Amino acid sequence: MAMFVLATLTAAALLPLTPSTAPSTAWGPHHAPGGKATATGRLSAGVLDTRTTPPVATIRVTGTLRDRTRGPSCALAVFRITHLAGDGSLPFTHKTIRTCSSRTAHRFTFTRARVFLVELKVCAETGRTPSDTCLYAGTWKSLYASS
Repeated sequence: MAMFVLATLTAAALLPLTPSTAPSTAWGPHHAPGGKATATGRLSAGVLDTRTTPPVATIRVTGTLRDRTRGPSCALAVFRITHLAGDGSLPFTHKTIRTCSSRTAHRFTFTRARVFLVELKVCAETGRTPSDTCLYAGTWKSLYASS
């Protein structure tokens, strides 16, 4: 009887915990220095996979980016997404949203799997990619962290 109870407890310990889904949360508005660009939106996280360390989830980000610059400058929303790689490391990638239209807001949506952390920076500058100043000056705004 004791062996049966031990086997049952061991099997139960190997099953994943009850999955939980984080509710969709609003973020923003976040502004570029000087207020020349603004980003706002929502982030929803799927089922948290607690079998991994750290726990990860699939996230979906939707939002709008507004450009209030003049001349050759554009608005950039740069997302730094830290994810769980196959080898167990936690590298990050950048997802950049860019618009140069001051007349209409640019709508965007993207989805990423196995995400641990999502951070955001909003910049207003020239160029197709974010500059080092955009990436390294100031602070990243945390939008999501699995727990």
